[in-house]
Amino acid sequence: MKPNVDGTRVCVCENSNVDRNLVQKVFGEAGAAKQDSFHVIQRFTEKVKEPAKRKWLTGELSAAIYDIEHNLRGDMEAIVQKALASIAQSSVNVKESEWKRCIASNLEQIWSGDMYLSDNQYVDESGSTRIVSTSQLEATHSKLRKLLDRVMSVQVGLRILDIFILQHNLKTGARHHRNPAYPSSDFMTVCQSALL
Repeated sequence: MKPNVDGTRVCVCENSNVDRNLVQKVFGEAGAAKQDSFHVIQRFTEKVKEPAKRKWLTGELSAAIYDIEHNLRGDMEAIVQKALASIAQSSVNVKESEWKRCIASNLEQIWSGDMYLSDNQYVDESGSTRIVSTSQLEATHSKLRKLLDRVMSVQVGLRILDIFILQHNLKTGARHHRNPAYPSSDFMTVCQSALL
């Protein structure tokens, strides 16, 4: 979460409708949940049957959501609606009612301003980073499910999640020469130790 210009903390998430109540409980009026635009595109493209049509739709939706400087568009609703109108029902692998609900739900989020951020570029010493996706965290959750064969408390899950995020950050830092590589570190053992 990052403080916005007006002091509001913005949580960019996969589904802002689901996370809005949690953010408001934790931060009150000082918190806002915003939609990760990557997942809006993904919700539509994963329902398209043909890979070529899926790739085309990804490009169209990206162009509809982002402007030339890769900032979020203010007028994206009409452009997204136009791109989705060109997909025939026979091209999707879900029922017509589900496809229409998906379109309506995501257009409502766009209309209500859930996807708009005044600044979707984060700048630090290493340069500028654009908000793209929370998919790295989703991959971590799937790793957790493979690693553990039992249900665990939230606290233990968060400790293990921290270890995977640390591992990812160290690998990325080593790749960009920000820190030394740690090839011999056994993060799986560290995760298993966190359960004890």
